[in-house]
Amino acid sequence: MIESERTRLLRARLVEDLVARGEIHSPAWRQAFAEVPRHLFVPRFYRYTGEGRLVFDSADPERYDDWLHEVYRDVVLNVLWDEQHPLVNSTSSMPSKMAQMLEALDLDAGHRVLEIGTGTGYNAALLCDRLGSDRVTTVDIDAGLVEAARERLAMAGHSPTVVAADGFHGHPGNAPYDRVIATCQTRDVPAAWIDQCRPGGLVLAMLPCAMARLRVAADGSAEGHFHPASFGFMSMREHWPSPPPAAELIGLLSKPGASRRAGFELWEAEGPFSPFWLFERLALLRCDEVIDIAQGVWGIVDLSDLSWVRFDRNRSRITQGGPRRIGDAQEEL
Repeated sequence: MIESERTRLLRARLVEDLVARGEIHSPAWRQAFAEVPRHLFVPRFYRYTGEGRLVFDSADPERYDDWLHEVYRDVVLNVLWDEQHPLVNSTSSMPSKMAQMLEALDLDAGHRVLEIGTGTGYNAALLCDRLGSDRVTTVDIDAGLVEAARERLAMAGHSPTVVAADGFHGHPGNAPYDRVIATCQTRDVPAAWIDQCRPGGLVLAMLPCAMARLRVAADGSAEGHFHPASFGFMSMREHWPSPPPAAELIGLLSKPGASRRAGFELWEAEGPFSPFWLFERLALLRCDEVIDIAQGVWGIVDLSDLSWVRFDRNRSRITQGGPRRIGDAQEEL
């Protein structure tokens, strides 16, 4: 796929927009986003509408313009989706979210980075452009994605270590790293990521709807804070519980429990009540299933221990059950 004046112009416009919105701060990342051709890494992707799946393929002359236009928008691109197996999927994330993560990585020249979740290879290419291929290791569990990413990285002039393996265990062969960055979410931060990071290094771990930025200490522990921006990434395969059927969760959420009046408003000040808003508020509590029970009634279940909370907007009440009172904990955030 040949670089053209048109692709350079579209990429420049995207970068200018990201800079103007404050997503890219550093000159080094501005240069990387300006130089790495996103279109090379997503030659084909999908969009789902009420009428079914639309295919955007660079090899289709009739859809080429639409494909290229979408590639250089700040949008998520679905590159792999299996409706029968929801965890078998992959996307090219919004460039703005990628920029936020890379800025939070706080890189210096000479740093060695482990990326968990190769996907298309685009994020790895940005890291290679910034650091050099010899300082980047990227891991993905999907062998097909890995092979395609390796080829596209080579086409872009990069040759990082690209490994088909379970990223939950990191990649000890090139450890220690100065930075570890995950582009897929887990329920907990894998110990391997911390163990393979140098003391003083950073681990960026995606938990449900929140990114933890952890500094590794000399004793092998790690602590830090959550990034203020919200994130929503694909779940790590083999390390994510499959939710029970919706009917079973609704049954759980409909049980009697400890009920009281809500101590906070069950709607946003400037908009309607939103389950995603609750999902964000409870992300730090590891609650990951939001269920629409009835008009104005929503519930959230933590699949790790089946603790649950039901929010009734109509009566402004909270009802909760299970081993933890996650509704009470939410008000303490």
